[in-house]
Amino acid sequence: MEKNKNYEVVESYSMNGGEGPYSYVQNSNYQSSLHFIHSSYSLHWLSKVPNEVRDRNSPAWNKGRLHYTNASNHVKEAYASQYANDTTSFLRARAEELVAGGLMALLVPAVPDILLPSDTTNGTEKDLLGSCFMDMTKMGLVREEEVDNFNLPMYYTSPSD
Repeated sequence: MEKNKNYEVVESYSMNGGEGPYSYVQNSNYQSSLHFIHSSYSLHWLSKVPNEVRDRNSPAWNKGRLHYTNASNHVKEAYASQYANDTTSFLRARAEELVAGGLMALLVPAVPDILLPSDTTNGTEKDLLGSCFMDMTKMGLVREEEVDNFNLPMYYTSPSD
């Protein structure tokens, strides 16, 4: 029987969402050198808001909302597409960083197929926040255009995705 080996953590490598240095969708300088990668409750953050949801001429324009809950299928599809692109980039980049036989542990927040995003706590919270923003426009505290241009870069995947 092989003895237990004690491994020392030499360095921790933090990443962030979005674009730019240390973005989780890009490769790091650790090619084929990481033995263990862990990501917990972070892959629901998108690298950017899908362009279509901020384009007034797009069927996916998300007017008056800041998330895809209770929005048209076009909006949800735009978010799902951005999520798929980001996840693919993330997995490719991490695959290049792992040594042969390395391990990756992912905890990904998701929505069961039997629920609509609006039926979840996360969806309800996003709708409530959006409603508050729209109330603020009615009170003259925020311009409606600012709310229309603000969308949260988050997507909660489902098993069918």
